[in-house]
Amino acid sequence: MDQTGSRDLDDDAQVHRMALEIADLAAWDWNLTTGQVRWTRRHYTMEGYLPGEVVPSFEAWSRRIHPDDLEPTLFAINAARRERELYRAQFRVVWPDGQVRWCQARGRFHYAEDGQALRMVGVMRDITELHRAEALQARLLAQKDVLVGEMQHRTRNLLGVVRAIGRQMLSLSDTPDALWQRIDDRLLALARVQGLVSGAGQAIAFSELLSIELGAMGATLAPPHVVLEGPPVRLPAALVQTLALVIHELATNALKYGALSHPAGRLCVTWDLMGEGEAQSLSILWRETGKAAPEPASQGYGVRLIEEALPYQLGAVTRLEFGAQGVSCAITLPLGTRPQA
Repeated sequence: MDQTGSRDLDDDAQVHRMALEIADLAAWDWNLTTGQVRWTRRHYTMEGYLPGEVVPSFEAWSRRIHPDDLEPTLFAINAARRERELYRAQFRVVWPDGQVRWCQARGRFHYAEDGQALRMVGVMRDITELHRAEALQARLLAQKDVLVGEMQHRTRNLLGVVRAIGRQMLSLSDTPDALWQRIDDRLLALARVQGLVSGAGQAIAFSELLSIELGAMGATLAPPHVVLEGPPVRLPAALVQTLALVIHELATNALKYGALSHPAGRLCVTWDLMGEGEAQSLSILWRETGKAAPEPASQGYGVRLIEEALPYQLGAVTRLEFGAQGVSCAITLPLGTRPQA
């Protein structure tokens, strides 16, 4: 070979090395006859070795493969050799410091005329960051599915509440105007609490729920007319819709006919936590004084909501009384495991 040809070969080899470096690829050349293996510099570092730290060999490569990935990787190598196909594999490499990296490898066997495999050459690249990005994307998609499912569940529940309101109000209203007013009041209550749920995420402050409902009805939230007392309690979002409707019904009755419709009337709402963990409950006492509350002639929506819906949907224990001093309503609401509506 003349000097010009030698320079051409050297130039080709240099171009190949530069291309591998630019692409951040590791390369190997495995002589199957002698067992000799050659690695590029990047192959050492991708395996967690210092360049020149070990003699390149099949054993030096395989000892760094994650134990769970070694068998399927060897199977892919043998299948590619047997079928004369392109070798493709993804596997984890465990570095001496315990760091785990993901690698993707591709290679091809070369054969003698008699079909015997003589040589295998290939390249390998580090795909750790890509693998992490794909794993993160999978987690985000899973979370999205959960959120969509939760949104659909809440939407179905909300539509069920709206339908129940419509049926009840239709039976209690004599005129279209009265029907619309009743439905509008209750839909506004739902809208207010939905805004609260959306803003607070998974937990709602009970005191805030009370203040929003009573304030929206025009009540003066200050002693002696209104007293709200109790420890900080955050309600799971699943409880809020029905409980907000209960507060709305009690507040509406108090402002139209009860204690808050009379200058001498007083409203005191107290609450406390009982039990612990899954057995924890919220005890609520709504007590009106200063305005008599006669027993209603028929069972209205608010009474049914308290005496039927709360126990059935949320597993609550309720007591609603009408007397000479006003309305009294006691609710014990489980905050842990509850019956499903």
